[in-house]
Amino acid sequence: MEPNEDLEILILAGCSKLITVDCSIGKLQLLKTLNMDRCDSVEELLEEVDSLESLTEFIISGSSKLVTLMESVGNLKSLSSFSVNYCKGSNKLLNSIGGLTRITHFSIKGCERIKKLPHSLGGLQSLVELDLSFSRIDSLPNSIGNLKKLKAIKMGHTKLKRLPNAIGQLEMLEELHCPECPDLSGKVPNAIGSLFHLRILDLSCTRISSLPDTITHLSRLEELHVRGCGDLMDEILDAIGRLSCLRILDFSHTPISRLPATITHLSHLEELHVQGCWHLGEILDAIGGLPHLRILDFSNTIISALPATITHLSRLEELRVQGCWHLIGKISDAIGRLSRLRILDFSRTGISGLPVTITHLSHLEELRVQGCWRLTGEIPYAIGRLSCLRILEFSNTFISALPATITHLSHLEELRVQDCWHLIGEIPYAIGGLSHLRILDFSRTSISGLPVTISCLACLKELVLGGCRELQLVPQLPSSLISLILDAYHCEIIPDLFNLVTLGHLNLSFHTYDLEAPHQSEEILSPWKIVESIHRLPSSLSTLHLTGILPPQRFSNFRNLSSLSISKCSMAHLPVLEHLEKLRKLSIEDCPSLERIPDLSCLKNLETLCLSTLGSLVEVQGLGELESLESLQIIWCESLDGLPQLSKLAKIKLFWLDNCQVLRAVEGLSPLQCLKHLTIMGCMSLERLPDYPRWTELDTDWKAPETSSAN
Repeated sequence: MEPNEDLEILILAGCSKLITVDCSIGKLQLLKTLNMDRCDSVEELLEEVDSLESLTEFIISGSSKLVTLMESVGNLKSLSSFSVNYCKGSNKLLNSIGGLTRITHFSIKGCERIKKLPHSLGGLQSLVELDLSFSRIDSLPNSIGNLKKLKAIKMGHTKLKRLPNAIGQLEMLEELHCPECPDLSGKVPNAIGSLFHLRILDLSCTRISSLPDTITHLSRLEELHVRGCGDLMDEILDAIGRLSCLRILDFSHTPISRLPATITHLSHLEELHVQGCWHLGEILDAIGGLPHLRILDFSNTIISALPATITHLSRLEELRVQGCWHLIGKISDAIGRLSRLRILDFSRTGISGLPVTITHLSHLEELRVQGCWRLTGEIPYAIGRLSCLRILEFSNTFISALPATITHLSHLEELRVQDCWHLIGEIPYAIGGLSHLRILDFSRTSISGLPVTISCLACLKELVLGGCRELQLVPQLPSSLISLILDAYHCEIIPDLFNLVTLGHLNLSFHTYDLEAPHQSEEILSPWKIVESIHRLPSSLSTLHLTGILPPQRFSNFRNLSSLSISKCSMAHLPVLEHLEKLRKLSIEDCPSLERIPDLSCLKNLETLCLSTLGSLVEVQGLGELESLESLQIIWCESLDGLPQLSKLAKIKLFWLDNCQVLRAVEGLSPLQCLKHLTIMGCMSLERLPDYPRWTELDTDWKAPETSSAN
């Protein structure tokens, strides 16, 4: 087909089988945009592309086979945007790129084999943005100082070792991003103080040891990020108070031990992050002088009190002090003055109570106090006044009841009280009024029942009742559920689950203590039948975990199932696993009566198989046909004396045999090219170690049997 010579835009994005472009592309002299995004198979770019004199935008990404670009790429004199991203085969930038004098955007993001930039980079005199992130560039050429129009450098996740002094010549630079560069160490050069237009400086997760005094010259700096710089000095410079335009200051996870008093001079500061600074033991009273502060995060520090002046922060929206174990006692009543507060997180602190004034926080959306072991009694009755609350997290506390006023939380989406063992009795009937509730977690509490009003929760997606040992009654559940976890320890009746037509994840346990005892019933489970077998399940399931419950008699209805786990079940025979074409993971554990596993060869996409603590198992049919299998674990199967040939398990990476005490031979491992880890432990009857690929890592306690010599 003849090309349309008037064409201005050519989009080949997503053509994953494209190897190259036709040579006729050179006739498209009016072409302005060539987009080859996600052209994964491209191997070369023809020289004809160099003749596209009108081309202003060139994009190619995702090819692992493209090694070099066109030799004469510098001929594209009109080019303003050049993006060669995630081309993991590309290993070199040509000097000819220096001829792209009109280019404003240059990106080689994700080209992880490119290590050097040519000196000619300094010829890109119109360049505004340079993106080298996720490449292996380890240095910037001194010629970078010639890029007088450059506004943004992105070098995150590279091998950068140092910043050159020439960077101080980039008088228009506004953003310098170098996060996650573990080789960037030592002092930041003084020259950085010459970047008078710099707004954002990000050196997070590097090994820099100090910031220069000249940083105070950055009068327009709005964001300073040094998160995770473990080699940084233990004090923030007092002079940092001169950065009058600073909006975000992030020193989290650094060794700093104090905040300078001059921090109060940062009159435009909106976010202060010092979480994870384990040496930081005090919040200065001066912090109350930051009139624009919106986010204050002192999580995982050793502070023992909040200053009274914190109530002066009239614009504060987020206060996070989770993990501050030294913060004890009651929260001050004065916190009720923070009228704009949206998030209040006192998780894993030593607080013993919530003030009544918390009800004044009319904009509060998240209240988190999980892990506050001193928090006891009822949740305050007045909490129902927090009409904007979306998340209420009281997990792992000593609360004993939920107030009836909880129904007033009309916007509540998540209610989590797991591990509250003192929470007893029935849940208030009023919970059915939480019309926006999506997640309800009562796991490992002592509740005895749920109210029938739970069926009114039309938005409920996730219900967690794992480990509720006192639970006796579960009423009809809302059909909106996507995930259900239920441990029916003492539950004799549960509702029919067949109506849960959107259910994707089901974890159902019935913990019997005598697995040898015969089940009383194997009837189809309909409303209010005994929980010992379960045959009526929704066909929408993708994950099914059954503990102590007989599986369905047939799996032919579960075509979406991707993960199946059966444990602590007294079944003697496993149902045929037919039609489970999407099954990726199969686990069968602690079923002492199971003798045979039926033909697995129909599980064409199975990737993980775990057979554990199956004392009567003597045969695993079809195991040798699982060509997609990547992980195989056979543990404590004491009666299993043989395995089929395993030479067809071409994708297997991990094979673990443990305490299969009568197993005599394992055959077919030597052709398995993907096998990385092989563990053979406690297989005392094994006649010899199997042959395996030479690169496989072997962990074994097997010893060759001793042979007796003739006298």
